[in-house]
Parts: sequence; structure tokens; C-alpha cells
Amino acid sequence: MEPGGLEWLLVPMQQLVSWGAAGAMVFGGVVPYIPQYRDIRRTQNAEGFSTYVCLVLLVANILRILFWFGRRFESPLLWQSIIMIITMLLMLKLCTEIRVSNELNVKRRSFADFDLNYFWHWSKFTDYMQCILTFTGVTGYITYLWLDSSLFVETLGFLAVFTEAMLGVPQLYRNYQNRSTEGMRTKSQTQGREKPGNLCSAKLKKLGGIWSSDNPTLQNQAASLHIKIMISCNFLHPESWLGPGFFPLFPRSTADK
Repeated sequence: MEPGGLEWLLVPMQQLVSWGAAGAMVFGGVVPYIPQYRDIRRTQNAEGFSTYVCLVLLVANILRILFWFGRRFESPLLWQSIIMIITMLLMLKLCTEIRVSNELNVKRRSFADFDLNYFWHWSKFTDYMQCILTFTGVTGYITYLWLDSSLFVETLGFLAVFTEAMLGVPQLYRNYQNRSTEGMRTKSQTQGREKPGNLCSAKLKKLGGIWSSDNPTLQNQAASLHIKIMISCNFLHPESWLGPGFFPLFPRSTADK
């Protein structure tokens, strides 16, 4: 059979693989938060999850979308940011409702109070939406004014990647306060225990997607994602690289035993 005779099969297969890779890139980043959301909803306890993770991801993905207007990159990465924003808003809404329902006789705080001591610790989800819309409006207007400046666009892209690279810091601090990793769910059924496999996989998919991109700016920024991979995979689960019981600040919880 002539090589050209298989083209009718190879072309659809390549297209199918391309669609599958794009779908994995778009939805791969939110997969680890699905079991997290279900656990929080089932237990009605959000103490183990830091809502500052939502703040970091919301800011990073909003900046990335604004960066797209100045330096176009692949559509799957753009849709990935949109899906992540929606996911983080759902996580934030659930955590806020549970926290408020568990707080009795506590003074309600709102975004309009402009009290930095209670920043990102408000009593209603609408206050968080006001904050996000304000941030989006201000940064969007600044981007509109400076869109012709390549320096500003490059800085915007760097801030988006660097902010997302700091994703693990809020959760690391929450684990330090709780002296435990309980409540942080990134499920991967490996040897019957919860591992950061899904989270690592999501970061590696995003890293691979950027390196396969035709945009040299994103390729230059891809190295910064190594920081996020190390923070997410190692520091959030110190036992995964230091061994069980090695790290005294994070004793193993009963849920991991």
C-alpha cells in the first residue's frame, strides 16, 4: 500500500490527538480542585483550604487574559484561564458560605469597609466579586492605555506567571498554622494514599503546553513554572520528599494514616 493511502486515516487521528491535548490543557488545571470541592461540601469544613489560593489564581489568570490582548497565544491557554477563574469563584463561594455559617456572633465584614486587617476575609461572596471586578476594571483600563508598550505587555505576562508560581505559599502558610496537611486534597490513588500526583500532572501539562506554543514570550516565561511545580509538589506535601514524620512542622494527620 502506498504511503499516501493512509493519509485519510492519519489526518483525522492527528486532529483527534490535537483536540485531546487541547482539552487536557484546558481542563487539566482544574481537575485537582474537583475532589477538593467535593470534600469541603461533604464535610462542611473549609479550614484545611486557604482561600488565598483562590486569590492568587484569580489574579494570575486575570493578568494572563489581559496579557493575551497584547500578545496573542494559543486559544487553549486562554480558555484554561477562563475555566480556572470560574472554578476558583465556585470554590470561593462554597468556602465563604461554610465559613460564615460556622461563625456565630461574629461581626460581618464587607469589601466596602476597606479594612486591610480583614482583606479577603469578608462575610459575603458578593464582596469578593466586588473586589475581583474592581481589580479587573482597574488593570483592564491600565492595559488599554499601555497596550502599545511592549515593555508593559511583557511585564504583565511576567507578573501573571510569577503570581501563579507563588500558588503554594498561601496553602503552605495554612498548613504551618494547622500543623497538618489535612484538608488539602489532591487525590491520586497511589498505594491507597492521597498524593500530589494530579496537581503535578496539571502543572506539567501547562508547562508542556507553553513550551509547545509558538509564542517566544511564553516560552521564555515557562522556566518560572518550575517554581510552581516545586512549591506545589514538594513543599505542600513535605512527606513526599522528606519521608513520613521527617518534617516536624507537619505531622501526619489521621486521614493520611
